[in-house]
Amino acid sequence: MNLTCESTIQDKKEFAIGEPTQLAEGVYIIRQPLPFSPKHINCYLIEDVAGVTLVDTGMNSKENQDIWDNVLCGDLCRNGVKQIYMTHGHPDHIGLGKWLMEKTGAPMLITEAERDIVNNSWRGASDHKEEVLQFFMQWGLPEDLINGIYGMQDGFRNMCPELDFEVTFLQDKQKLSIGHREFQVLYGYGHTPCHATLYCAEDGLVFTGDQVLPRIFPNISVWWGTPANPLGNYLESTQWLKQYDYSLAMPSHDWTFTNVHGRIDEICTFHQQRMQATLEHCQETPRTAFECIEVVLGKKTPYFQLGLTLGQAMAVMEALEAEGKLLRSGEEVFYFQATAAANPSQAVNQ
Repeated sequence: MNLTCESTIQDKKEFAIGEPTQLAEGVYIIRQPLPFSPKHINCYLIEDVAGVTLVDTGMNSKENQDIWDNVLCGDLCRNGVKQIYMTHGHPDHIGLGKWLMEKTGAPMLITEAERDIVNNSWRGASDHKEEVLQFFMQWGLPEDLINGIYGMQDGFRNMCPELDFEVTFLQDKQKLSIGHREFQVLYGYGHTPCHATLYCAEDGLVFTGDQVLPRIFPNISVWWGTPANPLGNYLESTQWLKQYDYSLAMPSHDWTFTNVHGRIDEICTFHQQRMQATLEHCQETPRTAFECIEVVLGKKTPYFQLGLTLGQAMAVMEALEAEGKLLRSGEEVFYFQATAAANPSQAVNQ
């Protein structure tokens, strides 16, 4: 669910698939395979005498179930599972959440907005295909390409469990005692409606989920049924993470890293460059989001990724509109043109 690009901030230590590796006292990484790029996800275990806390669960597959079966039977889980902490509701993170709850009896901890988006959008969009069609056509999608959107939404429905059971809602700044550490929940927005990073101030450990990644630029997209202006929300909320100090960041993809502040700056610069390119493209002629895909991404996109790529263009244009730099016109189809505020020396052609 992310975009890949090389970063200057890297500690490229690889981790074997399915083998627990200790990262810090009482903290272990369990890397699991994915059928799509980046081909893996990092899940974590935090030891506690009351039972381990799992951080994310991986995608629902027989291979990943077997990995968890081996881990749960091992010494790390000798005291059972205390709780299952979900950073967010994308299928590569929550896919085995219900299965693990039923297997271990442990409660799931997740933000309320993430529970709702799993049920109503990631799973629910497939029940509202006519509304989905009209939604994306307003952003310029040709009707004959809608099956590319439907395919991704149907995939999300199949890969995300229905959260039709009681869960424990995580609150922003909530303190959690896990093992000998006190962790704090830190809300973040944009990649998903309400991402929950987990941070320990005492020793600077942080589970960043997908909110900050060392190599990949987190995907920020508009989806049917999700909050408006996700890119603006992401850029703002990610800056909040810079008020904390970090010694080790444990992301959901790639390797651990330390320069969290620097990586945040790098990610924000990347998105600002996309926004500037889009502004320039919309300077003389009003454009739809569909017409801006190649400008935003800098390359053509495969058909099967159309939902992600159009959503990114939509997110960039919503962010620029919120800043008063793009003006929206049209009802059946939205067109955007740069405003005088975006370039004071050149007024918009009316």
